[in-house]
Amino acid sequence: SCMDWLNVDDVQLSTNAPDSMAPFIKGEWMFGDDSDRALRLLDQVAILRSTRWAA
Repeated sequence: SCMDWLNVDDVQLSTNAPDSMAPFIKGEWMFGDDSDRALRLLDQVAILRSTRWAA
C-alpha cells in the first residue's frame, strides 16, 4: 500500500461538521474539487478534556 503525507498548508477551517462535533475538530483537508469529501483533523486534547468523556 502507498501512503502520502498531507500538506499542512492545505488545512482549512471545518465548515461541514455537525455542531456536536465542531468543538473537537481543528480543521479539515478537502479532496480535490469534491467539497463533500473531507478528512477531518481531530483535536485530541479537546476530546479528552470534554465532559462527555468524564465518567
